[in-house]
Amino acid sequence: MDKQLPAIYNDPYISEYFKILYEEHKENKINETKELLDYISNMEKKIDLPLNNYDVFINISGGIKIKESSADLAVIAAIISSFRDRPISKESAFIGEVSLTGEIKEVYSIDLRLKEAQAQGMKKAVIAQKTNLKLDIKIFPVDEVSKMIELF
Repeated sequence: MDKQLPAIYNDPYISEYFKILYEEHKENKINETKELLDYISNMEKKIDLPLNNYDVFINISGGIKIKESSADLAVIAAIISSFRDRPISKESAFIGEVSLTGEIKEVYSIDLRLKEAQAQGMKKAVIAQKTNLKLDIKIFPVDEVSKMIELF
């Protein structure tokens, strides 16, 4: 049963607007949950992490909505870090899309992203591809999630 809106929202236009926002939010939560389940299933199969016995919750600081797949690798790194109780250095960046088979895919504008990571104080970056860019960041190119776990 849906909650009643406060009386201030009795205006039909405002009420309809909030109903639309609620439905969009509900649909986004369903999609985010499916994506998280895909990550977990992938890690159980590819790197033998028994996550099915745990509650997994992902919270992005500040309520930022991530609509780009280049953050896949960072989410998986955070889950592995938590499961193994090994914190990730705050000077590390993880940039890459992860397929359902565990392959880490290249992302566009990697050179620009690495320059920005360096500007933000990052010292290490785990990415899908090698780069010829000369930066002060140590690059760890990996092509599968199972190889990334060796870094932990």
